[in-house]
Amino acid sequence: MAKTTKKKKQYTQLNLPFSSRYVKQLSRFEMIVWGCVLAGAFLTYFFFDATFQKNSFIASGELSSPHAGFEKKCESCHDIGQGVEDVLCSSCHEKTSIFTVYDFDAHYLYRSNDASRVLPTSIKQHESHEMPCSSCHLEHRGKNADLRLVSDKKCLPCHAFGSFNKKHPEFEFAHKTVPDDSTLLMTHIRHTGFVLQEIHGGATLDAIFQTLKLDGMDDQQIFEQACLFCHNPEPDGRNFSNVSFDKHCMQCHVKADASVLGLPLLNPMMPNMPGVESIRQMQLRGGAGLAWAYASNPGLTPVEGSEVSKSPVYHKDPWIMESLSQIRQKLYPASGLSDLLQSAGEVTPQRIDTLYSHAIATLQQQTNELQARPELQGEVAKINLYLQKAREQLQNPLAVRNLENFQLRSDQPYEGIPENMRAAYLKLVRDLTAPDNPECRKCHLLNSATIARVQADQDVLIRAEFNHRAHIIQERCTDCHTRISIDAAKVKLSIENFTKFKTSFAREAMLDRSATQNIPRIESCKKCHSPEKVSNSCTTCHTFHPNKLHRASFKMQ
Repeated sequence: MAKTTKKKKQYTQLNLPFSSRYVKQLSRFEMIVWGCVLAGAFLTYFFFDATFQKNSFIASGELSSPHAGFEKKCESCHDIGQGVEDVLCSSCHEKTSIFTVYDFDAHYLYRSNDASRVLPTSIKQHESHEMPCSSCHLEHRGKNADLRLVSDKKCLPCHAFGSFNKKHPEFEFAHKTVPDDSTLLMTHIRHTGFVLQEIHGGATLDAIFQTLKLDGMDDQQIFEQACLFCHNPEPDGRNFSNVSFDKHCMQCHVKADASVLGLPLLNPMMPNMPGVESIRQMQLRGGAGLAWAYASNPGLTPVEGSEVSKSPVYHKDPWIMESLSQIRQKLYPASGLSDLLQSAGEVTPQRIDTLYSHAIATLQQQTNELQARPELQGEVAKINLYLQKAREQLQNPLAVRNLENFQLRSDQPYEGIPENMRAAYLKLVRDLTAPDNPECRKCHLLNSATIARVQADQDVLIRAEFNHRAHIIQERCTDCHTRISIDAAKVKLSIENFTKFKTSFAREAMLDRSATQNIPRIESCKKCHSPEKVSNSCTTCHTFHPNKLHRASFKMQ
């Protein structure tokens, strides 16, 4: 038998490197023992990690703070071998009783108010556009990660703009030259002077500028006093509260001596003849919405012969509004739900809900006036139930909205009134709303015997979110809002001689009206929002799930 040796011997003259011993191979038994030891160690660590740690051995990373409660419950979001399905996100994030607020079509609906996009047939048509929640909101990036920060590459496949500073289109209001829809006859330049005088106790503009400049203020800072007198920031500073007549306008407009004098009195024996009722006549006629008349002194509308007057007159004076309503019903009897509105005018799809809200409020007020009549309590209860259902229906974006229901049918006048009498009615409307007294048409537009609806809250950037507070720290009001140019010379001349102002500054006078969108264009934004300066990512201005109205409408299960 050949001898064995553990040492190697050299059988050549070549001096090559080699190991002095053969590699010892483990026996099968030793391999099994060591394998069991290593497997046991691995399983022990895995058990300890899963039980006492955060599954860090198998998890992709630490969860963000909002989802930290699921750190040890992978099965809450993940199916075995699968990613996260949207239905699992919805189980927590969409506990609403109305509709989904986070899907693709709800996003489109919020910005357009076009309910046709969320009908079942439309959803099926656009379902290929739906993106999984997890495709944009990436988890396992650490406890301090913000899931709302979505990279631009998630937006660009559909919105092929490249970047904000290259191919982003001009804002829609500027591109389409959309006018401001406030409908007020408002002159910013002139009102700047009036407001400064109001703030400083009626002093002359020369004295105001001289005093404030001695205090170290420049023209822009002085003008901002007038800006912020009317445009009051909301508590969070993002936006401004609506301008209010009682707070911002009443000091100068419709004062205690405002009145309407010498209007033709309505003859009950000739109801189609142009004329307005006195408060006493309204009390005798009765009808819905006249609770104010029963509580008013008939002496406020004295009658002299065939004429009636009203003194004093207030803003939104109920006697004037009721008189206009009676005239409209005679001129345009087929006006439908528009009779429930005190004003009229075009509205965008985003605003149609305000018409329904105003109509419901009017019906509720008229119903409340019937509460004191015991014989009608059963009917009043039914009406209140219907109104409550109408409010609930208004919260449902899938409910059909029909703007035509609120359109004043001025194209269908009452044929029983001859043309000459119709002209007399329209003259009566003008006298009832005269610009000098009671000043209605000094600020408001008139359309078919109806005061045009005032839109106090203008939705200009309907696809973007804007934060004034973040900008006003570095910029002044007049740095961005330059469409209506304001300087000291124009302000002084507009107050001293408005006719000369309109001649000397014809272009500025033409633009100085409420229909002018005094909002910066995109080029103004690009000066700061660029790769070298302030963030210019999509999510800086745009949010995919901006509608927070229904997130508190929990569906308790």
